[in-house]
Amino acid sequence: LHGIPWGAKDIISAQGYPTTWGAAPFEDQTFDFDATVVERLDDAGAVLVAKLTTGELAFGDNWFGGRTNNPWNPEQGSSGSSAGSGAATAAGLVGLRPTFGRVSRYGVMAAGYSLDKVGPMCRTVEGCAVVLHAVAGPDGKDMAVPSGVPFNWDVGMNLESLRIGYFESAFNEE
Repeated sequence: LHGIPWGAKDIISAQGYPTTWGAAPFEDQTFDFDATVVERLDDAGAVLVAKLTTGELAFGDNWFGGRTNNPWNPEQGSSGSSAGSGAATAAGLVGLRPTFGRVSRYGVMAAGYSLDKVGPMCRTVEGCAVVLHAVAGPDGKDMAVPSGVPFNWDVGMNLESLRIGYFESAFNEE
């Protein structure tokens, strides 16, 4: 990831930078340590260029500085902990929400223990795979991340060999 620019959600601690959680009471909050994902991306050569807005305490589209807008429809907000991340990469956005325990949550604001997951938002599936490979795995700080779980991704995989399941009734509700 050498030289690749990236932005961190404002719920992720980056040493010396504001980590406000989108909430006015924490407007001047900084931490003296990096989240594991910040350390790992730095070690992989990525360059942190921005802290990105998040809804107040990772919910909604409003934060203490205003509202994060949907770049495709500015009349709508871009919501949640990924409000700024999603808005910043909306054109061609690919997001990856990893399985719980794949990436350490150390240094990331807790919203819901088993719901909190850290994953990349990139312009391509390949980009998500490269970043996930760089940040995944145990760090000895988040005990929910086990060791010995491989990351396998094959760019040449025949997609016709995959089976996808879904609940049809969930897509027919109005």
